[in-house]
Amino acid sequence: MWGAAFAVLFCAEAAGQGPATCFANSSVTPIMRAEGLAERVGDIVLTCTGGTPTAAGNPLPHVNITVTLNTNVTSRILDAATGASEALLIVDEAGGNPLIEIGAPSSQLACATPLTGCSITSNGGEPYDGTAGHPNVFEGVVSGSNSVTFYGVPLTAPGSFGVGQPGSTVRVLRITNIRADAAAFWNAVVDSGFTQAMATISIASSPSIAITSQSAAVAFAQFGLVYQTYSGDAEVSGPVSLSGCVAGSPCGLAVVRFQENFDTAFLPRTRITPQNIPGTIYNSESDFFSSALAASNPNLATAGLADAGTRLKATFHGVPAGAQLWVGLNTVTPGSSPSATLTAFEAGALSPVAGSTIDGIPAAQLTVTNGSATAVWEVTAENPTQIDILEFPVFVVFPSGSSPAGALTIQGSFAPNADNGAFPLAGEGMAQTATFPEPRFTSGPPPSLTIYETSPSNLSQGEFGATLNITVGNTGSATSGAITVTFRICFPAVS
Repeated sequence: MWGAAFAVLFCAEAAGQGPATCFANSSVTPIMRAEGLAERVGDIVLTCTGGTPTAAGNPLPHVNITVTLNTNVTSRILDAATGASEALLIVDEAGGNPLIEIGAPSSQLACATPLTGCSITSNGGEPYDGTAGHPNVFEGVVSGSNSVTFYGVPLTAPGSFGVGQPGSTVRVLRITNIRADAAAFWNAVVDSGFTQAMATISIASSPSIAITSQSAAVAFAQFGLVYQTYSGDAEVSGPVSLSGCVAGSPCGLAVVRFQENFDTAFLPRTRITPQNIPGTIYNSESDFFSSALAASNPNLATAGLADAGTRLKATFHGVPAGAQLWVGLNTVTPGSSPSATLTAFEAGALSPVAGSTIDGIPAAQLTVTNGSATAVWEVTAENPTQIDILEFPVFVVFPSGSSPAGALTIQGSFAPNADNGAFPLAGEGMAQTATFPEPRFTSGPPPSLTIYETSPSNLSQGEFGATLNITVGNTGSATSGAITVTFRICFPAVS
């Protein structure tokens, strides 16, 4: 479950009066799909107390705040020249609910220079109010493969002007819109069922505001999809036989069944537009986003906005020549609260297919190439408090006069992924521009190679013409490029 997803760091800050210390803590963290290459991690919240606010007329001290994950950061790059990304730092819950976040600025204003940050001159009151010259939203820059840094964040002690009741105020720095390569945890999840995504947060600044590094769990990785093929009321573990079909008539061959492994594994693209209240759990594929931020920083027009809801893909192999393959346009799960729509393309905007009916069920005919076809459905509604199941019927129609035979192999996965060319394979688990979709998935485990040697008889030193069998296996996904195997034959030393 997405849940109340954030890590909390409590910072005792003394602006201009010596270094401060952060104590890391973590609250309920989200579950991210181990099949995912661009999964949202929980918000990171730094809560700072104490210290003396910067005096009016003086510039606020600058700090650089870096978040480093134990996997690749895959937040979308919005400016390839600078590495500026969709990751955001929001000061004092700007734009938050004033009934909950007392003292939170009502306006959100983004800093337009992510490489250098922005300067704020203290006005003796609330310096982060979102008025001109007082930005409260800062854009993160992806550095290396697993870090994002917020440069030049002006930081001052809250005094009596932060978030909370007067006299007990705090300075809140919320970091959101960080995505991560959860597929890197695949093998660990296979071994234990889940694993943690960890973040290390460090703040570099002038000596007067030195804050130590801290670590916190920001997500758990767990497989998100349980896929099954049904024929009648029985699950089919292998190919589905076509021999029972009747030529010239629709053959209700199977039902493809996609089930959540946890209750927020399937999500719509958005719940509302915009999703711009800090700390709100929206339970969608998108994170924090507001196109209004583009007025002060054009990079941020689509920051945090996913390309699509969760997409579910069925891949078919073994369609006989001349046979038609049809799938349902929508879910047929009895009493189902979730819904999904067949879309024309694996990646890109939702493009509902205008189908027909087959056996009275709204359906569409798939394009079959060399006996293979693909169907992709996008989730448009679901229940984030329960395990959702989505089922879609599959029909085969043989031409009249033919003799139905053969078997159809069906596989299910999340989509889009690179295997069918939905996006480039290279760099699929790295931070990328908009040419790579969010979310995106791997369709199988990473390569997992095994190697062993057998020989028909015992070998002896100096033997000529001996025969060896070297077997290399792969229990994961396909490798890329040449695989070099080096082996060595050793004999015990002769005394």
